[in-house]
Amino acid sequence: MQPEHLQARDGRPRVTVAVEARDRPGPAFKQGVYPDDVVWIRMGPLLVARATVKIAWKGEYAFIRELRDRTKGSELQHDDDFWQGKPKIGYAVVATLQNARFLPEPALAGPRTYGYDWVVVENDRKRETWLTKRPPEPKDAPLVERFNELVSS
Repeated sequence: MQPEHLQARDGRPRVTVAVEARDRPGPAFKQGVYPDDVVWIRMGPLLVARATVKIAWKGEYAFIRELRDRTKGSELQHDDDFWQGKPKIGYAVVATLQNARFLPEPALAGPRTYGYDWVVVENDRKRETWLTKRPPEPKDAPLVERFNELVSS
């Protein structure tokens, strides 16, 4: 997610929905997402927050507006920048989130290049890949600064 998508209130992320929309099945679509799953949220390459799934929908879509409609009332529904990069048709998971919390500090975790905004860590292999944290690299300094601003707002 871009920093603008991780709005904060009282030092907590105001993230109420997670969306995976791809032209082919992505990890959440393949593995499924279920109530009470823990979702780890990224801001660029940095792992920055976690939340719990309240309810999730998985399906194929023919129009991006179908997904937008499933995010009704969320911070993402009317965010044109968020939807602009999503494929117009494809496979999706929309998860309603609760109990979102920022991590104590941001960290590099998981693959850097796949563009995942969030991930559910459902097995030991993924746990090792995604939750073995590394310190941010110097090129991540602007994101770390933005994370610190979000946490303090």
